[in-house]
Amino acid sequence: MKRKLSLLLAVVMILGTFSFAFADDDFDVPAFLEKEGILKGNTKGDLMLDEPLLRKDAVVLLARLLKAEDEAEAFEKEGLPTFNDLAGNPYYNAFLAWAEDNGYFTGKPDGSFGYEDNLEAVEYALVLLRALGYVNEDKADEWEKAWDTAKELGLLEDVKAERREEILRKEVAQMTYNALGVTMKDSDKTLAEFLGITLPEPDVLEVVEVYTENLAEVVVELSNAKLADKAKLENPANYRIDKYNVEKS
Repeated sequence: MKRKLSLLLAVVMILGTFSFAFADDDFDVPAFLEKEGILKGNTKGDLMLDEPLLRKDAVVLLARLLKAEDEAEAFEKEGLPTFNDLAGNPYYNAFLAWAEDNGYFTGKPDGSFGYEDNLEAVEYALVLLRALGYVNEDKADEWEKAWDTAKELGLLEDVKAERREEILRKEVAQMTYNALGVTMKDSDKTLAEFLGITLPEPDVLEVVEVYTENLAEVVVELSNAKLADKAKLENPANYRIDKYNVEKS
């Protein structure tokens, strides 16, 4: 009985100090990015969220994200861009020269940029990593590790696209938003802080009371159960005490 009671008291004390941060499930990521001037739609205002994003348009999106659209649009440097498939649409040339000069985008082995190609998920992950300062001079190694690194940093949170899948604009928006919350390499600032963008604060769910009516059940009262996923809260598999040792009880 002593051992059970000691374990129960430990659970009560531990849970009583917990609070949880929950993202707002109703938060409109594309609308937030549109408000910040990062994501733009067509002439009708349609963000075209269920359509893929062309590589050339991804360059413009990146410039907007980094608050460098004016700089990129006017960028000139002799010899850039070096890609061999740019004829016919000079509007993008300055953006591509800017992106190439900063190392955000590289071309394909045949010297082309893939001007009209749809963007792949791993390609955008790699671009965001470079923008965050996670640059690998070994380009083959950089490409190989990009997806796993993006996953570790949280860039792929709530993104369903697979590594080599053509990514839809709504998932481009999600990855872009995720990147804003990532701490830049060799910095104590997130990308959002660096750019002066204020991200919404997550709702906080706190444990306000923990009690038990018997040794088989611990009751946890939350400050606002509406913030939590009811199914996850009620699933016993989501609760555990890991590597807990009771001594001299």
